[in-house]
Amino acid sequence: MHLAVNAPVATQMGRALLDFVWAVRYHVDPVVRQGVLFSVCAVFLSMPSRHLLSELSHHLLETRAWLGDVAEGDPDADCRSLATHSLLLLESGLKKELRPETPAPRP
Repeated sequence: MHLAVNAPVATQMGRALLDFVWAVRYHVDPVVRQGVLFSVCAVFLSMPSRHLLSELSHHLLETRAWLGDVAEGDPDADCRSLATHSLLLLESGLKKELRPETPAPRP
């Protein structure tokens, strides 16, 4: 995902990756959950924020709720940390996209 950040197909790749890993998000093995969280981070970093909102809007609420649950209650410290970082990435990306652009001040 990281190397496809500027490719036109990055949005489709991100959606496919999230669909692929979503089925194992509650796996008992913490390494598998860490892989899911890493994939979520990769999608948040690689997809433009406007595409996150337009292409994944129906998944964002569920993903955000799941990340919050993991950040607060996962027994593995690495999973909690990755979930917190994922939430921060999501929030910063959405804030950038939703913040109205202000015109530059005139000299």
